[in-house]
Amino acid sequence: MTETFTLVHISDVHLGPLDGFHLRHLNTKRALGYLNWQRGRRHVHSRSVADRIAADALAQAPDHIAVTGDLANLGLPGEYANALAWLEALGDPRRVSVVPGNLDIYTRRLGGASCLETWAPFMRGNETPTDETGPVRFPYVRRQGPVALIGLNSAVPTPPFVAAGRLGEAQIAALSQTLVRLGETGLIRVVLIHHPPLPGQAPPRRALEDAAALAEVLERCGAELVLHGHNHRQMLAWRRHGARGIPVLGAASASAQAAHKAEPLARYHVLRLRRESGLAHIDCEIRGLAEAEGEIVRLAREDLVCPADDRCVAPRCSVLSGATICAHFVHAQDGVPRSMRPIARVTRVRFVLVSAASETDAEQHRLSRFRRHLKINLALQGGGAHGAFTWGVLDRLLEEEHLSFGWISATSAGAVNAVALASGLVTGGREGARAKLREVWEGVHKAGVPDLLRLNPFLAGLSSPNALAHVTSFLSPYDFNPLGYDPLRTLLSDTIDFEGIRQRAPVELLIAATEVATGRPRLFRRAEMSVEAVLASSCLPTLHRTVEIDGVGYWDGGFSKNPDLVTLATESPVKDTLIVELNPLERRELPKGVREIAGGVNRLTFNAPLLRDIEMILAVRNSVGGWFGTKRGPQGALAAHRFHMIEAGRYTASLSDDSKLKPDLGLLTYLHSAGRTQTHKWIGQHMRAIGRRETADLAHRFQGRGGIPASEDESDSGTAPDVAASRA
Repeated sequence: MTETFTLVHISDVHLGPLDGFHLRHLNTKRALGYLNWQRGRRHVHSRSVADRIAADALAQAPDHIAVTGDLANLGLPGEYANALAWLEALGDPRRVSVVPGNLDIYTRRLGGASCLETWAPFMRGNETPTDETGPVRFPYVRRQGPVALIGLNSAVPTPPFVAAGRLGEAQIAALSQTLVRLGETGLIRVVLIHHPPLPGQAPPRRALEDAAALAEVLERCGAELVLHGHNHRQMLAWRRHGARGIPVLGAASASAQAAHKAEPLARYHVLRLRRESGLAHIDCEIRGLAEAEGEIVRLAREDLVCPADDRCVAPRCSVLSGATICAHFVHAQDGVPRSMRPIARVTRVRFVLVSAASETDAEQHRLSRFRRHLKINLALQGGGAHGAFTWGVLDRLLEEEHLSFGWISATSAGAVNAVALASGLVTGGREGARAKLREVWEGVHKAGVPDLLRLNPFLAGLSSPNALAHVTSFLSPYDFNPLGYDPLRTLLSDTIDFEGIRQRAPVELLIAATEVATGRPRLFRRAEMSVEAVLASSCLPTLHRTVEIDGVGYWDGGFSKNPDLVTLATESPVKDTLIVELNPLERRELPKGVREIAGGVNRLTFNAPLLRDIEMILAVRNSVGGWFGTKRGPQGALAAHRFHMIEAGRYTASLSDDSKLKPDLGLLTYLHSAGRTQTHKWIGQHMRAIGRRETADLAHRFQGRGGIPASEDESDSGTAPDVAASRA
């Protein structure tokens, strides 16, 4: 017999009254929030309505209740205590799960215990005894019958008038591993989060900053259902996973006694979940107020199952019209006229078929007409398996349709990313480039090519960093790889259209290698691009046989250019360059072991060319009279060039130097997600500056002087996933 699990979803309760407000709690944001509550929100949200919703929810005999945040209004200790009593009335903490909202973690100034402490029994996992007694950790996992509830914390303190959220790299990486692990058990995975989890579901000041990274994890790892709140509207979106889609369901406020702007009256979800024939079936019933003073009734009911075909295609969300409509994205020919969309207040409806050209898409189209078309160069460092971070950066940049690329200067792993990008643009445009990058990096993992290394397959047992370092200390690549076996050559030949790059690529390439005889850099340009050029740029002499091109031997380009900034800035007609820096400039711990010292030498060696280029740029700027110097020619072009930067240092600094030599799937996934997250943040903060001003303070970043604030949010520290054991 198929087990059915009843889950109630409630969100944005906004419990009043707002009491216990003291001067010790006062700051600018709370003062403005208090005025907003007194002038408006207190007339919208009613405690009595919230209590009626709770009573009706309990009458449905749920197996579990999920509350996706915003129980409070100003993040006051008195509100936490009030909400705790309300939660305890809902049921035992083992049957009620909570994730915090932005108003629950309203500001850094608490004036008392936090909601994470007060509501801890409702936010602890239950997989281990430690989970049930220890501090609250996100993501938490609560197993309930056939269902696994995965709670995320997107709430962070924000400035006034900002209600954005952020998960952070560590939480996203842990979520990825959790979804994969739980997916193998056959449990129905339900993800709980406050902020809408997909890009475009909320304006920037209210959006989830790393929504793109979260959406990518959902698409790759899968889930059966995602529940959220925050927007105070009924929303349904789909995210593709495999042949089927993941429903992303947003709830309206559970305490709204009056319709406010586009926000409906109070409502909540009753979800009945079961597995049949290996597939999750979700019956969704929307209950709430049909009239301001009316009873709580059933407003709509439908199965949330995306068909196993290509109709489940749209990543954007749709607002559920009126009281009852669920929207399902399909091809345009299956759509209905706009005049037929607003159907309201019926007891049972089928999915209204809305075309992919939805209102959200139309709005995006209207906005796109006013966007500047931006063009930027790319400077991509080498870094072995850490190049997966650059993959994530490029993957996210390719989603910006008004952004295109000029020249690309790259070395080693950066060169592999560069040719994958160029080849994909030739064969399939932006989506082709994204697909090509994924294909290449999946190929790197499957081939087991450490640092894009070319090893004899018979030496697979020596591919661990320890064994490899031991072997290379007394054997050269000519000894341990006498046949010159080269899996990277095979991978590049099978995946990259070099002829297409030479003839039709819309970008210019500068791929750096180092002449063995002289130590001088050699730049391979688009017209001469080949497998040999990329192999030359990636040739570490202790691990690879020297690459010979036209009788000249080449080693890794990182010895001379990592990457070349000077040629890029002086020759490219595009005057903005984005540097993707993989290698941390400094490590606080002094290297003492043999491996640590060797890693330190490697880091210093491959950072030196970039530092020399930066020093030259700064010296030229000083010599021509600073930023606005009038000197013409290469010096003037170099001085006036605008640089931007996305750094991987906070993620790679915590990794061992040996991790560059092992393309572990967990590591690649973590770094790809980190690259997307940092790029999404950079787009929001700095992309408008392209063509106008520089956002990377080179003097401050590389010489420890200058006054422009760092471009990265230093408070958001990244932690590598728990894959260290597999890489040790």
